[in-house]
Amino acid sequence: MVDGSSSNEAVNLRDLFLAFAEKLLASARSHIDAHGMPKRHEHAFRFQAAPKSSSGSITVFGTIEKPDYASLLFINWQFWAIEEAECCAREHFEQGVRRVRQSSDDDSKAIATPIFGPLRDGLGRQLTYELYWAVAQLCERYQTLDLTEEQLLGAYKLLTEEWTSPTVVWDLSAPLVNFKCEKFPLLVGSGVELAALSPEEKTTLWNPNGAGRPFGEPQGLDRGDMARAQFVLRDSSTTARDGQGFGPEFRSEVIRVLTALRLLKSGDIGVPAILGVSKGLFERTASQYVFDGRARNSGRTYELSSGDWDASRKIYDALRAIDDKMQIPLRRFNQAYGRQSGEDTIIDLTIALESCLLPNTRDELQYRLSTRGAALLAGLRKPVETQTLLKTMYGIRSEIVHNGKLLSENGVRKKIESLGPIVAKDFLHACEDVVRDVLRESILRLATGGTLSALSQELDAKVLSGLLPLA
Repeated sequence: MVDGSSSNEAVNLRDLFLAFAEKLLASARSHIDAHGMPKRHEHAFRFQAAPKSSSGSITVFGTIEKPDYASLLFINWQFWAIEEAECCAREHFEQGVRRVRQSSDDDSKAIATPIFGPLRDGLGRQLTYELYWAVAQLCERYQTLDLTEEQLLGAYKLLTEEWTSPTVVWDLSAPLVNFKCEKFPLLVGSGVELAALSPEEKTTLWNPNGAGRPFGEPQGLDRGDMARAQFVLRDSSTTARDGQGFGPEFRSEVIRVLTALRLLKSGDIGVPAILGVSKGLFERTASQYVFDGRARNSGRTYELSSGDWDASRKIYDALRAIDDKMQIPLRRFNQAYGRQSGEDTIIDLTIALESCLLPNTRDELQYRLSTRGAALLAGLRKPVETQTLLKTMYGIRSEIVHNGKLLSENGVRKKIESLGPIVAKDFLHACEDVVRDVLRESILRLATGGTLSALSQELDAKVLSGLLPLA
């Protein structure tokens, strides 16, 4: 990066940029005096605080008229101060203010030295264009053509970073839906921050670069999700400057934090998508759909109290310790949160149980699953009730998968009602709760060493020792 006070060469380069910017701005001001300032209309969704009687935000759609500084400078970029721009770009390149770029000529050969002037090549055009972009973005930011030297030097710093640094930093945000927390901001997981999400921040995330270009539903986060979100997970990521977007590390960390919270207690907490905005001269936006982070909009808010932090951290640490040992059961457990049909939810939850409690098991599946689960949870739940619930759940899963039955059909309803009125009234959540307990206890055991197969053998031994009835 160029330090404007480090050498005479650096000072000269800085002065070349200032001379270009001043010539460009003077030309723009003269044009405005003669023809007026062009305008543009931004169409955007904006988020406002909801009435006190409700949570989250409300969305409004509006049109804003703004002076169009960017278009004014870009339309005329090959006419205003073009000689100064090309001189500035050429001198910076020749004095080593450059990085390796993915620029090729018409024969797909890498461009070693840019050509400027009427015959400028792709790299020469790109470097020249970036000079105009630096000034245009500054005018947009301050909504003026009368920029101070300090402001211009700030733009110059961003420009030289673009020209020299091989990496770029992304600010990442993962809005949480159906979630409330007592204290914030807090660090959760490995450096991830949990913070409140204001309506103003939602508007900025939804309309990147201040223009009416929302991330939109195709990227996995609809306006309803954003409106309901009151909290956000945040972090940053460094990637190659010429890359396509931010890396997978934050996504993995978000899923781990979300899984730990889901394993702690009930509530339809979710993280539908991750939004990223890069820092620097060219602010880029990207988003990632988090398939395992989907959640039903059922109104079951997840409330995390200050007393829950130690327990959630213990689960998070266990998830890190076991690495991928529980990948399939945890994935199915998380995906159950996003299912819209009860039948799909039951299938996901029973697959999670099978993957956890039936490793290398080929016979007596229903019996072994129910007795192992009851033995595992003997310190938390009454073993007989747990075994009965798991047997019924697995039997209903078989009816759904093999016979195409629905939960609403008489035969299936009778099995559910046999569990008693309390469980029958909220059968799906009862199933989710028992699977949550099984997975959490299994993970805490595995974190101290061992395998799922060894855990199953231990649970079978407990059954045989008389902890549970054999039928």
